[in-house]
Amino acid sequence: MRKVKKILAYHFDEGRSARAIATHCGIARRSVSQTLERFADSGLSWPEARDLDEPALEAVLYRRSRASEWPEVDWAAVEKALSGRGMTLMLLWEEWRETHPDGMSYPTWCRQFREWRPRRDATMRQNRRPGERLFVDYAGMTVPLLVDGVAHEAQVFVASMGVSGRLYAEATLSQKIEDWCASHVRCFEDMGWAPQAVVPDDVPGNIIGIMWRWP
Repeated sequence: MRKVKKILAYHFDEGRSARAIATHCGIARRSVSQTLERFADSGLSWPEARDLDEPALEAVLYRRSRASEWPEVDWAAVEKALSGRGMTLMLLWEEWRETHPDGMSYPTWCRQFREWRPRRDATMRQNRRPGERLFVDYAGMTVPLLVDGVAHEAQVFVASMGVSGRLYAEATLSQKIEDWCASHVRCFEDMGWAPQAVVPDDVPGNIIGIMWRWP
């Protein structure tokens, strides 16, 4: 038995995370995630599933995959569309579901995209040490901001640690050097420390790309 009903009960009745459920049930976290994905694809509600015994519930979740009933997704087109400004997997899935209302769930969509992508990604190995580099840039997209009744298009400053992926983001009125430097200061204050190196991308305007280093 795969402890399906126990997993679902912990998830729906107690709101436990996949990690907590995996620890309590003594199974892999991925097994928990796959069970929840299969349940999302089954079309059952939790009250309906609660009334089924364990074998019956497993039979529903682990019957022949419905994937063969879905039209083939052009994942290359999905990957290309993701390069568009403001585009996300969620938006692309919602567009796909408009023409395939009985198609796969969003978790399954993401999983199949992840499974397809590694076979086509070209990768370059980079050796980075934790806390060494902070990568910074402006997002490119602006956000509307109202200041004293005046509308502005605020710039979005984004910073990400190279290993942990920890993010910091804030909106400023401009990309001028004063705002650029002040954003770094607030980022360091939020993180509680400063990295060994700050690595900017192609920063627009009158800011010259620089790298700050601390001994």
